[in-house]
Amino acid sequence: GIKSGIRMLPAADLVPEMNRRLKEVTEILDIPPSAASVLLREFNWSKEILLENFYANTEKLLKKCGVYHRCYPKNPLSSDGMCNICYDEMHDKKLAMPCGHEFCLDCWHDFCSNSVQEEGAFCVKKTCPQADCNEVVTENEVEIAAPELLPKFQSFQLRNFVDSN
Repeated sequence: GIKSGIRMLPAADLVPEMNRRLKEVTEILDIPPSAASVLLREFNWSKEILLENFYANTEKLLKKCGVYHRCYPKNPLSSDGMCNICYDEMHDKKLAMPCGHEFCLDCWHDFCSNSVQEEGAFCVKKTCPQADCNEVVTENEVEIAAPELLPKFQSFQLRNFVDSN
């Protein structure tokens, strides 16, 4: 038969390659892995195209892709201790995004659960629950708010990598 040069691999075999690219970009650009994964997704996991765009206008790119505050975190914005989603008292059960918006862990859990289970692969592009904020929610938030959903979130990230390659 004719060989097409295309090799089929189990998705799990691609995890080391995906992690290698993440590590390279994280080290070269000196940014957190959570920001690197969002930026790589934006450029179909092409390190070269990402680097070219990053150096052309770093601040614009980080803001456009929703990772500016992952690289330059803000302190949690002062609130009255109330969650902006359910309006309950947050006490110590809260989680802040790098953009400074914080919500109670129950609302975070529901947000992550809805994103992963209802929106499927699109969940890797979900942004902060605060209206008009485009900071992207990453595995960091999912791991804290809904750890039982982390493997599914990571599988959607892997699917994005596979679809891009």
